[in-house]
Amino acid sequence: MKKHRIVLHAMTLRRDFPSWYILKGLLENLGAAVVITSVRNYIRTIRYWRPHIVVYPNASKTTPIIEAFPRSKFIMYSGEGGESKTTLNESYFINHPDHYRRMDKILLWGQNTFNLMLEIAKEKGQEDLSREFSSDGRIEIVGHPRLDVCRFWPTTQKGNNRSIGLAGHFFTLNCFDGRSALHFAFQGKRHYENMDAEVRTLGLYLDLIDFIVKETNFNVSIRPYPLEAPKQYFAAKGSPKGEFVNPDFRGRINIDSSLDFASWASKQDLIVTSVSTLVTEAYLLNVPVVYIDRLSGNYSLFCSRNDVNRILSEIVPQAGSFEELCTFVREPFKVPLNKSKINPFWENYYDLKHTESFLMKAAYIIHHEAEKGHHDSLPIIPLSFLKRIDDLHFYMACLRNPHHPNFNYKEGYHNLPFQYNEVIKKIFCESINSI
Repeated sequence: MKKHRIVLHAMTLRRDFPSWYILKGLLENLGAAVVITSVRNYIRTIRYWRPHIVVYPNASKTTPIIEAFPRSKFIMYSGEGGESKTTLNESYFINHPDHYRRMDKILLWGQNTFNLMLEIAKEKGQEDLSREFSSDGRIEIVGHPRLDVCRFWPTTQKGNNRSIGLAGHFFTLNCFDGRSALHFAFQGKRHYENMDAEVRTLGLYLDLIDFIVKETNFNVSIRPYPLEAPKQYFAAKGSPKGEFVNPDFRGRINIDSSLDFASWASKQDLIVTSVSTLVTEAYLLNVPVVYIDRLSGNYSLFCSRNDVNRILSEIVPQAGSFEELCTFVREPFKVPLNKSKINPFWENYYDLKHTESFLMKAAYIIHHEAEKGHHDSLPIIPLSFLKRIDDLHFYMACLRNPHHPNFNYKEGYHNLPFQYNEVIKKIFCESINSI
């Protein structure tokens, strides 16, 4: 029996790849041939490998993906799905109804996204499209894909290495592709305001690091934002790997290089961050979170930016003073969680009222779509040759910009934790046992 050929497009390395890798393993267990692509090679792979199905996370890429090989089936499963009305990824299909009707499936994180799609369509006078959303079977609610990595992550002991995690939010100060802060400052006032907020957060983090290093036995682990360049935290070129200019930091501060959030968060006693959706993943791993937006002076900018941020800002405490923040650091177990706020949010935005694997559900939907029928075109270039071609393109991309691997996955280059395969096995076994 011929295998279904499936392309999973991981647009961003640290956001998309870990959950896509789990999905790849589940689809392979169902008998498919699956390849994960990056921004570097997704069009080339689609055009010459001619997959039966393409799954991708960003609706704005619909046109180039369809044009690369129109005979494929197309499934959009958002990389940022639990969004507010103003930033809804899926609203693209309301503005481009012809593309909506070209889709085979659109997989949503939760009921709230579907409700917003109906609301926006009606506001724009697209009553017919709104009715299609409800009746044509293209849209299915699946759940938040990244949460499976946390929900099925193997239980591990933290050991004696106590650590406070700081979540980086320094996209303009430390852009993944090396663009400078000045580049963003001259793009307009909004970019400058974001940079100013990042500087305030950085100043608070440095004060907190100074306290942790001098006054506690905790180490510090910083997880760069998915759009940051992790190696830029260290000293100049030529210094030993991972060496800080400040000697007080050496041996006490670690810059996380893992691809997924769970690998890092599961090792922390507490996570300090600006308001963020990471609070859900952290609490699924039993790691408390505290926000610092009031202390950094960024509360009005971040916490009232949209409906999602307003809800998230009420779920865990905002440190009201530096002394209170230090108390939370000393005693992470005392950090409270507002379950009356977080449970409805989880259910409406992420479909967390269900306990089964979201990625397994997505895998079955993709597999069923392939089983229903697909084109019979053969690849123009075999996958093994495409991988060799990509080796050359990756090498050239790294010569042009050494930051290229910060954003773009390359098979064999990025280290994958052994737990990924354990997660795949656990999800698949539970799925089989539930049948």
